[in-house]
Parts: sequence; structure tokens; C-alpha cells
Amino acid sequence: MLDAVSDTAGQDVALALADRAETLLGTDDDLFGRDDLLRAVTLLLARHGQVERATALTDSIDSPDVRAQRLAHIVREVARRGDWDRAEAVAHSIACRWAQAEALVEVVRELARHGNGDRAEALARSIPYRSPRTEAMVVLATSAEPSQARRFAAQAVVLGGWAPVFRLLDRIAPGSMAAVVDQVMS
Repeated sequence: MLDAVSDTAGQDVALALADRAETLLGTDDDLFGRDDLLRAVTLLLARHGQVERATALTDSIDSPDVRAQRLAHIVREVARRGDWDRAEAVAHSIACRWAQAEALVEVVRELARHGNGDRAEALARSIPYRSPRTEAMVVLATSAEPSQARRFAAQAVVLGGWAPVFRLLDRIAPGSMAAVVDQVMS
């Protein structure tokens, strides 16, 4: 129910539901569906600008891996709302460096989608692991002008090989996919 309401409900209704959910979570550690309820309420709070409350709830998760995954989801929601500074701050607070890198890719995605290419590029370059940094470069190539897209795609190839870039080939070099197919088929 919280998932369905989170996008359509007004702020007052969403926060009232979050209050009820938090009360339920606080009363019974053996609550059936506790993990699903916790996930739903943290996303509801993040979607409605209550990032600190969502983060506090996430901090109550015992498993560091699950906690990191949930924080990464919060980052995605906060970035979608356009609060990139807060999304980046939450991403950097994730203890698991791999989950942190994947969360930063989501911030890069939203920054690039909203035309903030310079900041997106700087953030992409700060990602320490090759695979997420490759994905960030592909994201940048997808949203950039053709000349910049070729540069980002080349960087993605250097980092992660050709596979991540294949879906971009026709966009950055029209006709290239047909040439590749012709070469493979001959």
C-alpha cells in the first residue's frame, strides 16, 4: 500500500502513513513483512523529502549489506527529486564502497538527465571502481552531444571493454552498427 501511495499521496497523507508504519516497526521486531514495510516506508519518506528520517530508519537495519542497499535506493529517490547535493551526501555516507559507487551512478544519471553535465562528469570520474565508473560514462554518453558522447564512450571502452558501449554505437557513430554486423557476418 505504501508503494502505491508514495507517488500519488499528498505530503500530509504520506507522512501520516509513514508515522503509522514507524509505529508498527517500533512495536514488534518479529512483525511479518517487516523488511518489506521498512523498505516501503524509507522510500516513501525519501520521495517526500524526509531523507533524515529515511536514513535513520535504514540505520536500524542490522545487516551492513542490506543497509547499504537500502541507502542506495534512497539515493536514487532523492536524486530523482532533484536534490543532488543531498543525494550525493547520502551516497558518500554508505559504508560499503561498492554500493556507494553504484549509488553515485544514480546521481550521475539524474544530473546528466537534467543537463548538469559538468557536475555529472566530475562525479563519474570520482567513482573508484571500474564497472560502476564504466556505467557512469555510458550514462554520460547517452545524454551528451555527439562529440562529447564519443569521448565518454571511448572512456567507457577503455574502462570496461566494448560490451557496455554497443547500445550507443549507432547514436555516436551513425552506421557503425551496420558496419560491425557486416564485418561479423562476412
